[in-house]
Amino acid sequence: MISYYRRSLLDLFARAHRLSEHPVQLRSECLEIQEMLISRTRYIERQIRTRRVENRELSRWLAIEGRIRRDRMASREVKHRRTHNNRVVEQYQELLWILKSIGDALAFTYMDKWEIKPMAAKEAPGFLTGKKGLRLELRVLRRAFEFGHVAILNDLTNSLRYGDLMCIFRGRYGQWKMLEVKNGRQTSGRVHRQKERADKLVNYLAADEVTGLYPSQGDLPMRRVSLRSEEVHYRDELNDLIERAYEQGFCFQQMESGLYYLAATKTEPVMYSQMEDAIGGKSNSCFVLNQLIPPACGYYPLALSIRDPSALLDFHKGLLTICVLVDRTAISHKFEPLGWRVTFEPTDNVAFQLTRNNPDDPSSPCFIQISEHLFARVGLEFVGLDWLLDECLHLWPRAEMQDSPPI
Repeated sequence: MISYYRRSLLDLFARAHRLSEHPVQLRSECLEIQEMLISRTRYIERQIRTRRVENRELSRWLAIEGRIRRDRMASREVKHRRTHNNRVVEQYQELLWILKSIGDALAFTYMDKWEIKPMAAKEAPGFLTGKKGLRLELRVLRRAFEFGHVAILNDLTNSLRYGDLMCIFRGRYGQWKMLEVKNGRQTSGRVHRQKERADKLVNYLAADEVTGLYPSQGDLPMRRVSLRSEEVHYRDELNDLIERAYEQGFCFQQMESGLYYLAATKTEPVMYSQMEDAIGGKSNSCFVLNQLIPPACGYYPLALSIRDPSALLDFHKGLLTICVLVDRTAISHKFEPLGWRVTFEPTDNVAFQLTRNNPDDPSSPCFIQISEHLFARVGLEFVGLDWLLDECLHLWPRAEMQDSPPI
């Protein structure tokens, strides 16, 4: 299925990356990309609906006609057709996710990624086609560009799940306004609930404090704090690694102490044995990106991290494998000399926990829980392990809030 859309996907990948390098000069291309995404999304959603309707009819035939006729050959053919339709629907759904990842690339080009993160913590929207008010949303989208602004239709992304559109104001990229577009008077309870959730998100991003925004948070309060230093990432090194992998079939490199990258276009066992020799069989956390995508969202999109459109397409087709390995002992070596004990027991969205004695109250130790979402940025966003651990360590004065959710 992906191969069938090869030319279209390569064009969209290239356009999205070119826009990320020149977001102001190529502002109009942001609209052109979205128009292409809308057209392809509508077609794919119609195909999915058609297959699902057909499968319901096939299931009804099996439940009624098949039982009456007792025709095993006909029943076998109907079941085969239903299985085929399910497989095609899965392929179309994967293709929809890839298209939405291009929409994510537009969002991350014009908006701060740390503000996008909480916008992804909500159930995914339904189909674009058949949506009430879509015609008005498209009109607002196009009118925003006419006035010199940038707008992003949220349903074209995996990560923007609050509101209908994001409007990024001309001359102030990074400053955005969430738009909820409705036809006529809207007084239903659903509309009020949508407004309450959107207001809570906006207030959180303004005041940096919130309760009950994330499903796993419950009634616990959460406070957002700024980073101490500029983010360190290895996206340049990743693309060099991918280029060498196409030449050699396999490329493995240590980025820093305890952090390893692997890119492979071939899967001979001897290549992976070289990797095992390099890491010495240590205790590792392994991020196999091909297996983590598409469920993950809210992260910096691979459509921007992988700059070669052909390599990105191969990644989605499974012809390019990318792995990020983290040596857990490097994390322990980072914190234990400072008095922190590291515990790796992933539970309740916690990747690992840091514990130390509280100098004011030894009977009540303070701790920091590092969430899986934050730790996964090492693998999915290619940020530096040492940098991320330093930022976690910077949070320790706030560790006295023992009932706070994982960071």
